[in-house]
Amino acid sequence: YGNNTAIGFTALKALTDGQRNLAIGSEAGKALTTGDDNIILGYAGLALTEGDKNTIIGNYAGNALTTEAYSK
Repeated sequence: YGNNTAIGFTALKALTDGQRNLAIGSEAGKALTTGDDNIILGYAGLALTEGDKNTIIGNYAGNALTTEAYSK
């Protein structure tokens, strides 16, 4: 995997397979293990473990999502 950017404590910590993901914020996308082209901005945003092409903005935003693609 490659071309991922994570800024913040444990941001994208679990990512094992994914490309072109951006996570900015403490714990942003920390549960995401596989996924491409996700944008996560905000504290503890996106609780998904798998997902592609999600745009998540705001603290705790996207935490109710299950495995989905193309969520905005």
